[in-house]
Amino acid sequence: MSDAFMHEGCPAIVDAGGTVRKLGAIPPSPLLASAFPLFEDAVPLLTDDQLRAFCAGKPKSGRHRFGDDWIKDQGQYGSCNGFASAAALERARVRRGLPRVRLSGASVYSCVNGGRDQGSIPEDAMRSMQDKGAVPEDRGPPSKIYPSQYSAADWAEGARFKSGECYTTRSRQALYTGLALGYDGVIAVHAGNNFMRLGTNGIAGGDSGPGNHAVLVDDLDVLADGLIVMDFANSWNLSYGQRGRAYLTFERHCAQPAGYFAFYLIRSTADDPQGDNPPIVG
Repeated sequence: MSDAFMHEGCPAIVDAGGTVRKLGAIPPSPLLASAFPLFEDAVPLLTDDQLRAFCAGKPKSGRHRFGDDWIKDQGQYGSCNGFASAAALERARVRRGLPRVRLSGASVYSCVNGGRDQGSIPEDAMRSMQDKGAVPEDRGPPSKIYPSQYSAADWAEGARFKSGECYTTRSRQALYTGLALGYDGVIAVHAGNNFMRLGTNGIAGGDSGPGNHAVLVDDLDVLADGLIVMDFANSWNLSYGQRGRAYLTFERHCAQPAGYFAFYLIRSTADDPQGDNPPIVG
C-alpha cells in the first residue's frame, strides 16, 4: 500500500484495488461557524448507556438496510464530499417513505469545487443541496464534475431532490445521538494507510491529521464488547473494507478533524413537486 501522495494538486491514496483515490475534503479557511443550527440545541442528547439501550431496541440500519447496491464509487476524482452528501440525501428520502432515486455525487461536487478538481468544503455541499438539490445519477455520472457539464434541464430535475432539515455539530454525543435517532451524517476523517486497514472488529485504522476525506455515516451500532461505533459507507466501491464499509469511532477518527470541520446530520428532505412526498414522521 502506497503512502498518501499529491495527485494533480490534491492529496491521494491508492486503494486495495490499485485505484488512485483523491482525498477531497477541504476545511474552510479561516474556520467559520456553520450556517446550520446546532444539533445539540435542538434535540436532547443521549448518554452512552442510553445509546446502548436505544441501539439494542431498534432495528439496525446501515449495512443491514443499505447493502451493496447503495455503495457509491467516486472514481479518480476528489468528489468524496459530493458523494457522501448525495448518499445521505438518498437515504433520508427512503427513510421518509419516498421511493429510492439514485442521486449524483458528481453533480453536488460540481456546484462546490470552483470549476477544478481539487476537493471541496463540506459546508458548501450542505448549502448547495438545500439550494439546488442533487441531479439524478443517470444525468450526472462520476466524471461529470464541472458546472459547464450540466444543463438547466438537469438542474430543473435536480431541484426535485433537495435536503430539508440539516444540523451541524462537532460533538461526539450529538453525532452519536443523531445517528441513533435515524439521521444520516456527513463527517470528515483523515484517510491514510491505517484507514485502509480494518481490525478484526471491523473498525478502520486511525490516522493522525486534520481530515482529508468526507464519508457518510448511516447508523450507530454497539459491538460485543460494548464499544459504540458508527457504521460508515465509503465511496470507493466494494473493494474498500467490508464490501465498501467499516466502523468508525469518534475518538479515533473524528476528534482531530472536529477541530477543522463541522459535521452534519440530515433527516428530512424538501418537497418533490413531481412525486409523492409524505409528511415527516417522528
